[in-house]
Amino acid sequence: MFQPMMFAEIARHTNNYATWKMESEGRHDLRWTETDSAEIGVLIGLNIWIGINKIPTIERYWSKKIFIGNQGFKSVMTSNRYMYQKLNQYFHVSDRANDPHQEHQIMTNCTKFVL
Repeated sequence: MFQPMMFAEIARHTNNYATWKMESEGRHDLRWTETDSAEIGVLIGLNIWIGINKIPTIERYWSKKIFIGNQGFKSVMTSNRYMYQKLNQYFHVSDRANDPHQEHQIMTNCTKFVL
């Protein structure tokens, strides 16, 4: 399904998109830190599992309660990184520089990988 080089490309596009977004808004997002291919692989896996194993709130996957939290989630990514450090917000699979619809924000948003 996913080739290892795809994760590297997605990480590069995500980092580039985050940089572009911050520059276009004239601010630096202090909660953002760059990602890499390994972390993107984990993020995609977690999002797939969230789609399969439905729980009422995202926070509950990281719950400390033994019968609610998911130990797998807690072992591969912190809830802070997943929810609050903007990884999902800046996640981007397309190269913004090659986007033929750059002038249309709605079209740019449609080219994002939606999980």
